[in-house]
Amino acid sequence: MQNISRTLSLLRGCSGVYRCHTWNQSSRTRSSSSSLFLSSDSIILRSRSTDVYQNLALEDWIDANVDLQRRGVLLLWRNRPAVVIGRHQNPWTECDLRAMRRVGIPLARRRSGGGTVFHDLGNLNLTFFTSKKAYDRKRNLKVITEALRRVRPGLDVQATDRYDILLNGHYKISGTASRLSRKSSYHHCTLLHSADRSALSAVLRPSCPGIHSNATPSVPSPVANLLDHAPTLQWEELLDGLEQQYSTEFGCSSASTLVRPR
Repeated sequence: MQNISRTLSLLRGCSGVYRCHTWNQSSRTRSSSSSLFLSSDSIILRSRSTDVYQNLALEDWIDANVDLQRRGVLLLWRNRPAVVIGRHQNPWTECDLRAMRRVGIPLARRRSGGGTVFHDLGNLNLTFFTSKKAYDRKRNLKVITEALRRVRPGLDVQATDRYDILLNGHYKISGTASRLSRKSSYHHCTLLHSADRSALSAVLRPSCPGIHSNATPSVPSPVANLLDHAPTLQWEELLDGLEQQYSTEFGCSSASTLVRPR
């Protein structure tokens, strides 16, 4: 966490502590900059880590240390295969712990509510940080659906009353969860681009069926990958579309910044 602190201290207006790489969206070149964090504009971060524990720790660090009264933050991140359960869930009823142990898939518990999700490098995670007053999950999901319609106008994507995103009115491509603190909030969601659905099905089943508890159960849903219905949609095209739509919606004037939370 030491490097996380050094990197993200820039978010509070400190300069010269750590040199972050910023991406220029038009030329795709990189430059070192700390002035990005000196304004009150919203900012976009891309995590270079694919470790579930590092990325969840990064989320919590931003929530606890960044002045979200002055700016919003969008964090984009991916993990190597992992299972993440919600704050109030029972792992023995949510996932196959033995199967996970055999293939080396770690289990993590996040601080938000919601259901259990399978992460791998084909699943994009988006975390929208704001003040508690500005918390608006519908607005955040609008960023995603509008971005998808922009990059692939033929995609039928809609946000639901449960704050999921459905493809073709049936297949779940995004689930959602959130955490509200006294002054700050974050809303994070998944976006299935090219996840391993066979691995997802294999691990997201109970280790011990029949357990009765007060834990919050997940609600099973049929899922699909974006790549199944938009086979030419590349990662960079998807990321660029999401970043552009976030900038349009929240007034972000700077390119996204790479962070290394390790």
